[in-house]
Amino acid sequence: MRVMECINIRPEQIGPEKKENCKFTNVQVLNLLMLFPFFVVRNAYRYSGSSLSRLFCCEKDMFYRFMNDGDIKWRKLLYAMNLQLLRKISRSTEAEHDKPVCLIIDDTD
Repeated sequence: MRVMECINIRPEQIGPEKKENCKFTNVQVLNLLMLFPFFVVRNAYRYSGSSLSRLFCCEKDMFYRFMNDGDIKWRKLLYAMNLQLLRKISRSTEAEHDKPVCLIIDDTD
């Protein structure tokens, strides 16, 4: 399943389309941040030494600026993303099931 194709993020949810001193849009920065666990990047500080940094030429400051942006309503954004994910993975049948349904996403090592 292509998860990122299932999650639609509108530019107005995460602020201006692009900062003047950054070559990536906010949506692209968010997508890069979401790739961190898959490339075993624990945080923005460790990004510069990772294999992901060889694919995308940018510095860790870009991530810090994005994550500290006060204009982004993080709770609303996470809620909208989770809601879209839940709709995508919910059961497609109406039949009753005796087993509970849950999705566990764990990023710990």
